[in-house]
Amino acid sequence: MMNAAFRSKSIFTGSAARVLLLGSLSLGTMATTLVMPTVLSQPSGTALAQSEDGFTRYVRAAFEIEKQRRQMMRQVKESTGGNVPGNVCSNLGQVGEGVRGQVQGVCSEFARFAGAAVKKHGLSKDEFNKYQSQMGNPDTMKAVNAKIQELGLK
Repeated sequence: MMNAAFRSKSIFTGSAARVLLLGSLSLGTMATTLVMPTVLSQPSGTALAQSEDGFTRYVRAAFEIEKQRRQMMRQVKESTGGNVPGNVCSNLGQVGEGVRGQVQGVCSEFARFAGAAVKKHGLSKDEFNKYQSQMGNPDTMKAVNAKIQELGLK
């Protein structure tokens, strides 16, 4: 499984298309853990995985993971009084001792969620990471943004 090392920087911007900047999700995060489902108004995860290509499944998984990462970062900020180190789950030593266990729990929960989301969408860790590693390419980002709009993800 993966280390839950989510960053405080969001991978979405505020546009209606919710631009997905997947590079801010640490590759280390995705290389060590992934896990959890979201209800879609489409076929089940298994049926979806069989009917969609890998890229589409990647976009769906990454979108779910980012939504959860944002929520969990709010929890961490509340716990730490807003003092959150970059890549917080990999830098737990920089979190105050009084809240370190709580933050570590949030990081573990995120790792499980991410793993489940990847699995739900019929991807392996390696397949997810292959797409993730391409997020620095502007053409790939345009394709991701277009797919987000096409799928109507919100």
